Order: sequence, then C-alpha cells, then structure tokens
Amino acid sequence: MATAEITVIIATTAEERRWAQLERAIASAGRSAGAASRVLVVINGPRCSPALVSTLKARTDIDHLQLPEAGLPQAIRAGRAAVRTPFFSFLDDDDEYLDDALAVRLAPLHADPGLGFVVTAGWRTTPQGDAPMLALPGAAIEADPLGTLVADNWLASCGGTYRSSAVSPEDFAAMPTYLEWTWLALRLAARLRLRVLDTPTYRIHDMAGSLSKSPAYTYGTVPALEAILALGLPARIDRKLRHKLGSAHHACSTLALGQGQLRPAWRHHLRSLALPGGLRYLPYTRHLLRR
Repeated sequence: MATAEITVIIATTAEERRWAQLERAIASAGRSAGAASRVLVVINGPRCSPALVSTLKARTDIDHLQLPEAGLPQAIRAGRAAVRTPFFSFLDDDDEYLDDALAVRLAPLHADPGLGFVVTAGWRTTPQGDAPMLALPGAAIEADPLGTLVADNWLASCGGTYRSSAVSPEDFAAMPTYLEWTWLALRLAARLRLRVLDTPTYRIHDMAGSLSKSPAYTYGTVPALEAILALGLPARIDRKLRHKLGSAHHACSTLALGQGQLRPAWRHHLRSLALPGGLRYLPYTRHLLRR
C-alpha cells in the first residue's frame, strides 16, 4: 500500500450481519479493480462487533480508522482526511466495484490533469433485477452538470473518483446527513471540471428496508435541501431546488398527517405553499381542515 495511487474509503458499522457484504466490498476494491489501491475501512460508531473489529485490525491488506460516534458524513470526512494518495474513491460496505473499475476511472484523470473528478455509470441491483444508475449519457451530463443533477442525481456513493489535490477534506465539512452525494456533486460541479463515463464500474445492492425508504429519510430531505441551497448555486439552479424543497415539505406534511401529527403537518404544508410552485399544494389544505 506504500505505492498505492488511490485510496478506497469504505465506511461500515462493522456489525456481524454486514460481514459477508463488507468482505465482498473489500475484495472488489483490491487487485481486481485494476489499480494499486489502498483500502481504508472506517469503523463508524459503537454498534460494531468486537470480533469483527479485531479481524479487520489484524488484516495486513487494509488500513482502518475507528470512530466513537456513528454518522456517515463524519465517517466520509474522516476517511478523506486520512487520504495520502493522489486519488480517492468511496464504496459502501454492501456494494461492490466491477472488474477494472478503478483503472477505467483513473485513465481520464491521468490523461487530463485539469479534471477534478470522474463519474461513471453503474448498476442498481434489486430483487427485480438490474437497472442502470445513470438516466442520461455522459455527454449530456457534462454539457450541463448542474441542471441535469437537479433533475436526477448522477453521483452515486460509489460512482466517483476524485483528485486529492482538487477535492479537500474541507469539501466534506458541511455535508448533510441525507442527499449527501447530491450535495457533494453540486458543490464540486460548480467549480471543477468533470468527466462522465458511460462504462459501468460498480454495482449497488438496493434491498428492501434501505434508509431511502424510511420516514427519517423523508423528514431528512428538508434540512438536506436547505444545506444544498446554502451552497449559493446559480439562480436557475436555486429556483429548481426551491421547487424541490416545496415538494419535500409537502411529502413531510403528508407523512406527518398519516402519523396523526397535525401540528407538524400544518407547519410543513404552510412552508410548501410559500415556496415556488407551492400553489399546487393548496387543494391539499382540505385534508388538514378535516382533522
């Protein structure tokens, strides 16, 4: 690892139930990824299995960090702060790189020193089968990275490789708890050149019960979008994001109403009305008045 050119950061709670997937992730970031890689496992919080932590610490093919408090943004930033290689990537502990993934990503970064990061296509695997992660071809994303990103996030957690001299630990300092990769992509694409490759280099395993399907995620999108708006993006992007914030408030209102929480339901509804496009939610008011 002393001669590694890229660090792959894998954040994990290191629970026993995640061991098989974590082993798969670590293996996929090694030699089969096609580059001299350093795998850095960030043990994220106190839920970890002591036996699994001991196993990780005993391995000589990986490095590790252990954080006392859980939190994905903190784990991501801690991992980035520990990078000592020219490039770095991330990989969730239940996902995997495809063969030669890192070689594919590093090629344009070596060829063009002006590129800040590279994004690639990938696969999302569900019980129903595989689906492509990118809705648009790379050329369309490169032509309008901010506009396409607001329409549909093109940066998956394991979909990017970054030049260390261009993307610093400070770039992760204010990362929100939800929509973290959309936030990062907007932050970076606003100032850095990127390349988007149509070659799939990763597989995301999206199973039932994932965080994005939870009530916490629905409520968390509001502060996440507020954090994105704080980035100070161009006016055309800002307005689209405010439309999304209105939709997020409406979703929170609907969820709160279904949970019998009338006051939060009203609060989110009134905020949705005040944002661009909010009048489309006016008919929903009658559902609140009936309670």
